[in-house]
Amino acid sequence: MTRQRTSELYAFSTLEIHRLTTELYEALHNEDGTPKDDWESVLDMTKQFRKKVGLEVDAIKWSCQEYNELRKG
Repeated sequence: MTRQRTSELYAFSTLEIHRLTTELYEALHNEDGTPKDDWESVLDMTKQFRKKVGLEVDAIKWSCQEYNELRKG
């Protein structure tokens, strides 16, 4: 893994986090722009968001780890 590839993977994951954040914001609102207030629905959306963002954060960490392992080895 090159330094450039590591940067590309960071970019991909952070862009995906941004996309997921925008998606969550939009999902938390009704068509007329009012916020959704159904507890179970909002809870489910935020749990799914956290899970997806967590995967992207893990991908960032794994990219860094792989870069360092290949550089040392």
